[in-house]
Amino acid sequence: MDVNGCGGKGSWIKPPYKKFFEASCNKHDLGYNRGGNQADRFECDAKFLVMMLKDTYKLNGWLRRVYYQHWAFTYYLAVRIFGKKYFNYK
Repeated sequence: MDVNGCGGKGSWIKPPYKKFFEASCNKHDLGYNRGGNQADRFECDAKFLVMMLKDTYKLNGWLRRVYYQHWAFTYYLAVRIFGKKYFNYK
């Protein structure tokens, strides 16, 4: 099982709030390791967004939820833009 939490493996970029989204990031890593085609990557990234949004629903206070939802969408956009080199294309 090759997971590294949030952020690209070996990347110098350390995303904020990575501990909060760590379980979702690890599941996303498993999907990237499994790999597939472009449609599989899109599906994996979409599931990642849904998992992170579910993480935010556990928080108390709407302002705090909205704040972390902003970060969930930011993480999602980051994997859509920069994640291609980490996906196991078959």
